[in-house]
Amino acid sequence: MKQPNDLPCCAVRDLLPNDLEQLTSPETHGLIEEHLKTCASCRAVRDRMREVPGAEPRPADDAAAAGFLKRTRRRARQKALLAALFTLALCAIAFFALVVQQHPFAFTAENVCRLPDGSLYFELCTSGRESGVAGLSYSDGFDADGDYEIRMGYSLYALLSSDADESGTKRYAFVLPAEIVSELAPDGRVCCRRAGRELVIWDGVSPLPEASIDVQQRAQTVLSPFTVLPS
Repeated sequence: MKQPNDLPCCAVRDLLPNDLEQLTSPETHGLIEEHLKTCASCRAVRDRMREVPGAEPRPADDAAAAGFLKRTRRRARQKALLAALFTLALCAIAFFALVVQQHPFAFTAENVCRLPDGSLYFELCTSGRESGVAGLSYSDGFDADGDYEIRMGYSLYALLSSDADESGTKRYAFVLPAEIVSELAPDGRVCCRRAGRELVIWDGVSPLPEASIDVQQRAQTVLSPFTVLPS
């Protein structure tokens, strides 16, 4: 019965010349010897080679051995290709998780008030490592329910690159023009949303305090869509 690790006859006959000259590895020599113990045909080929130094297998054996080696090389190329594709997929997943995927800020809303022209002023504040994030994503606009939503996020790479410590803080100042405030639905809200996290900045119903003189002066420095206030 053929053993699981037994070499095919074509491979053994292809390796016999080198094996007789002791050019094969000990492992290969051992496999050849195991095969020869149970294969009279290959033993006869080996004996003929010993009688005629330099003799090679018959052409038919050469063709079979060549086919075996060709299949072996093809399988090796397929394995290498699969390994390369697997590595590429892992790199793509890592790039998405590290650079592309956006995470929500842990904001708090402060100084929410109404400016004299009807605009809405507010500050979104963050702390810790998030306060050192240099690059972020931003978009805003009305959603299907008539809420005005602000979407801000950062990548894991941006957070890991942050040099801020746990005591750091950062304040983003916003001025929502009066025309946008007037377009809110009757129960429309102003929210900050990202990845399932929602912060209601103004519920659209509660009375807003009038902005103080300091806030009005601060609002004059705010550029669209926001300005980072000095620490």
